[in-house]
Amino acid sequence: MTEPATALSAEAPPAKPSFFEDVIDVFFNPAAVFRRRADKSPWPAILTCAVLSAIVAIATYNALSPAFDAEFARSSAKAIKANPQITQEMMDKGRGFGEMSVKYGSIIIVPIVIFVLGVVAWLVGKLVGAKQTFNAAIVVVAYAFFVRVLGNIIMGVEGLVMDPSKMTGLSSLAISPARFMNPDTASAMSLAIAGRLDLFVLWSTILIAVGLYVTGKVSRNKAVVFGILLWLVGSLPALLTGLRG
Repeated sequence: MTEPATALSAEAPPAKPSFFEDVIDVFFNPAAVFRRRADKSPWPAILTCAVLSAIVAIATYNALSPAFDAEFARSSAKAIKANPQITQEMMDKGRGFGEMSVKYGSIIIVPIVIFVLGVVAWLVGKLVGAKQTFNAAIVVVAYAFFVRVLGNIIMGVEGLVMDPSKMTGLSSLAISPARFMNPDTASAMSLAIAGRLDLFVLWSTILIAVGLYVTGKVSRNKAVVFGILLWLVGSLPALLTGLRG
């Protein structure tokens, strides 16, 4: 008779946090989230990031339109200067496709970005001796991407309250040194480097490094080295664009 009573009196194991609780926890206790989710499917996080990014892009497009207009004018002028055969009329015709891509492209682009970054993180992790599985690498990157989504939300809020005349480009809304640079006079390379020092880029990189520390079973020093290497590798596309600029 005592055994059933003992069993009944034993405390039930705590319920595991739900997916949406882990989405919140990744901002405050990422290590615990990565431990819980390392062997789970990354697709819930990937698809949620994609849908949220698309919703944010659609909802904030009008507020950010002065920044997009400035970026389009600048890129059009560079394209026409580099290739005189391109006319402003030709650029204007392609603008509609660009607007559609900005509004709705996140549904396709975000999963691709997460997967590519996950592959890069997995490979860079091997350089520091990580034992992280490929699935865990994708999971870590997918959950870390929620920081980027938060950054897009904040950028949209800025667009709602900022003087449109001060939106000289997307960099004027970024939380990075690029915010204080004039995109019309600063070099493309300096803008590219400053843009990589964005708060949300650095934050997400740190989360990915935490994820490697937890799921890859490496030391903290190696996780720090990994984070630096990942940031440098992630900077290559921006730096190459800056060089071409």
